[in-house]
Amino acid sequence: QMGLPDTITNIQAAQQLIYQNYDVYHEINERRRDLPKEDQEELRQAMETIPDSLDQEDMLLQSYDRLGRSMEKILEHSYEKEMVTSDELQGLKQLRTGMIFQNSRARRYSYDVPVMTGEQVTTMNVTLIQGQEDSGRVQIYMDNISAEFRIQHGEVKGLILCDDREEYDTLSGDGEKLTEALRQDGYIVKNISYSMNRRSRVEAMTTKAGEREPSSSLYRVAKTVVRYVIDTMKQNDTDNTEKR
Repeated sequence: QMGLPDTITNIQAAQQLIYQNYDVYHEINERRRDLPKEDQEELRQAMETIPDSLDQEDMLLQSYDRLGRSMEKILEHSYEKEMVTSDELQGLKQLRTGMIFQNSRARRYSYDVPVMTGEQVTTMNVTLIQGQEDSGRVQIYMDNISAEFRIQHGEVKGLILCDDREEYDTLSGDGEKLTEALRQDGYIVKNISYSMNRRSRVEAMTTKAGEREPSSSLYRVAKTVVRYVIDTMKQNDTDNTEKR
């Protein structure tokens, strides 16, 4: 359904992701601590450029190339350690498999976006599905949040699902910010709904992959929605920290 080749690497990586909840960005972030400070900072900066590059495909690909080089450096450093156990080698093999799988999905317009909160990193998947003429869908999946936005002739309809009460209250409470951001981008916002519901990772991954090159509209809506979710989550995390 994702349109990827049935290779052993892809099958293993999909199994890791679905059954082990494997997160490449989280794993690479854990391994960066052994690197010099400048390499650690390069990884952080490379990750932070991805969300802001989502509205321009060429810039997005350049940002992924930069992040890929940084991740490769960390992977090579891990292999070069003097004492590498069999478990460590297995972990490195999993990481390599996951990185290849990410690249394969990106070629089908399904992008993994790193989300940094403090020192922690999680992944948001953004899939762009171009329809006929000026229409298409932006689908998002991240832990307890999933969303689908439909774009047709400059009009936008959206649905955001949350599996966590606090996240639901936060995102729906600030929903007008997202609506206004889309309007400022030139879209007519017909409706954006929020619901307490769950969409599984399996459902998210087995959605039909994008086959046609997405329009600039899909990339722009993707960036606006992703930035809204990330900024809202970070602000909520800051507010909770200050309360404590």
